[in-house]
Amino acid sequence: DKYDTSEIIMFLQQAVMHNGFYDDDLEFVNLEHVQLIASMAPASTLGRHHIATRLTAIVRVCSVSYPSNQELVEIYTQMMQAALTTPNYQNMEHQAMNLAPKV
Repeated sequence: DKYDTSEIIMFLQQAVMHNGFYDDDLEFVNLEHVQLIASMAPASTLGRHHIATRLTAIVRVCSVSYPSNQELVEIYTQMMQAALTTPNYQNMEHQAMNLAPKV
């Protein structure tokens, strides 16, 4: 539209602010016990829209930067260790620890 709004963002804003939304018949649909969790790329990337300040004012925002190489090694080490220490793979734990730094 002429204000460059994003329909999905406005829908989420309405759902959060009013605990529901209007359907195609203009009947209000009430939402209860719903949590919205989203992951977003920066608005500067292709196909993205700016998030309305009215929405960011009423939701919790957490910004997490990309992990470093050392953090990625730790993440994958923990994941591989957990996956390979199940009863079927207990003898592979040592091999997993040696593979993690190479990933």
